[in-house]
Amino acid sequence: QECWGRSVENIAQAVPLAAELGVHIAIENVWNQFLYDHDGNEKQSADLFVKYVDEFHSPWVGMQ
Repeated sequence: QECWGRSVENIAQAVPLAAELGVHIAIENVWNQFLYDHDGNEKQSADLFVKYVDEFHSPWVGMQ
């Protein structure tokens, strides 16, 4: 939860500049299993990843 909150807070600060410059911020799933467990079972979904991206309420933030 701490990582979630801090990362949303910090990325959100960059959203106005991204919008001003016309640049999208792409969130990538990484090795640390923050939004998806690469070694997990096949029943996992992207729901948590989608929820994270939705926290920004911005068309300038998406997933890669």
